[in-house]
Amino acid sequence: MKYGAYGVIHAILGNSEGLIGGHRNTGIPDNLPYAVGLIGPRRSLAGAITPVGFGLYDLARNFPEQKRLGEDVIWEVKGGRPLSAGLLYDVNGDGKEEFLVAGRDGFISVISADGKWIENRLIGEDVLDMAVIGTGAEASYLLATEGGLCVYGADWRLRGRQPGRYAKLKVAECRERTLLAATEDGRLQLLKLVP
Repeated sequence: MKYGAYGVIHAILGNSEGLIGGHRNTGIPDNLPYAVGLIGPRRSLAGAITPVGFGLYDLARNFPEQKRLGEDVIWEVKGGRPLSAGLLYDVNGDGKEEFLVAGRDGFISVISADGKWIENRLIGEDVLDMAVIGTGAEASYLLATEGGLCVYGADWRLRGRQPGRYAKLKVAECRERTLLAATEDGRLQLLKLVP
């Protein structure tokens, strides 16, 4: 699946006849996404988070041809505060991804896959990017802010801070509790999160 120009999600889905390619037009204007992914029990729902909005779209409905713009939107949030980071992640360990969105206003919001707002947290600093390691009570939220890399626990209490200017964060899949961080000057750092 790919989020393309003009707010279009491109996908290939499998059915009894094999693989079928198609696309969905979203109501979110043309923007590069922070996160896009297939979610749901059959992985036929597409979640997308961009600087100007986010939403959930049903790729299986009327696939591969969309009849009318917006008919496949399950829910969508457009406008409001500009977003600077976002990801799809199962925060509470229930097997369903939540939408985590953050902005330069210092707020992080967690929204369930069915569009319900779970919580809003004021961090107090511009959030440039974010990552999560662990789930439930073991979750650690890693935030790239103007002041450096901040680590928050599942209770949203600050656990640590690494000074620096970080541009991009990615959880290292090959190592437990390890983060790959890109600094604004182009350096890569492999950081180990200690409990």
